[in-house]
Amino acid sequence: MARETVIHFKNENIDDINRGIKSGSLKLEKILDDNSQLKFGTCNSSKFSCTLLGASDLTGEEISVYQTVDGIKYKLFSGVITSCVLDKNKVDRNLTAYDKMYTMRKLNVWDWYSQLTFPIPLKDFRDSLFDYLGIVQVTQTLTNDTMLISKTVSQTEMSLETVLTAMCELNGCYGVMNEE
Repeated sequence: MARETVIHFKNENIDDINRGIKSGSLKLEKILDDNSQLKFGTCNSSKFSCTLLGASDLTGEEISVYQTVDGIKYKLFSGVITSCVLDKNKVDRNLTAYDKMYTMRKLNVWDWYSQLTFPIPLKDFRDSLFDYLGIVQVTQTLTNDTMLISKTVSQTEMSLETVLTAMCELNGCYGVMNEE
């Protein structure tokens, strides 16, 4: 089985990496629920890590990771490199990247929330949030999409993570970012 892994950079000034990835160092973590008890509503990030041979510091760069197996290309991950530190050998770098759930989770969405007209169906609430963020959702009908949401918060800060968790709890599901 022929297999090739490629790290592609959104920044066109950086060449794709398809050689120089330390053998056996690739790791992709996708966790729905990291609690000891089942808890609906959690919104965990995907994490990609590897060791790059002789690379420069790539912290902050947006990447997509692809793997081609027997001529078929699969997208495994999209996100931002949050760490790219020198290994003990002072030559190689240990790269860690997280998806947009990680990088956006603390975003204050109060301005969006305060402009909504309540009551509002949960599906419209969700659609409005993702439109505000510029994120395309997978079309999905959820259990409580028709439930009406009332304005219950009067603070001036509201994190995206708090809103996503509440929406997912109400629908008995988990929040995840796909590779797109």
